[in-house]
Amino acid sequence: MLAYANTAIDGIQDAKISFLDKHVTDTSFKEPMVDFVEAQREFTKQVAKTTYQVFDTFVDTFMSILTRGKK
Repeated sequence: MLAYANTAIDGIQDAKISFLDKHVTDTSFKEPMVDFVEAQREFTKQVAKTTYQVFDTFVDTFMSILTRGKK
């Protein structure tokens, strides 16, 4: 499930970098923008990972509550 999120994140961030490579010629402007896009990539992947972990913990807890006493 996390692999799909990472693939989508990479696709969007790669498109941003491709746009910058094609349309921005001033390297003093482009390099910080590429760094910003890479920072967005890392941040967004961490948010996706944390969200997945929270959801996974919720499901595990919910299932343990449902199955408690059903032996």
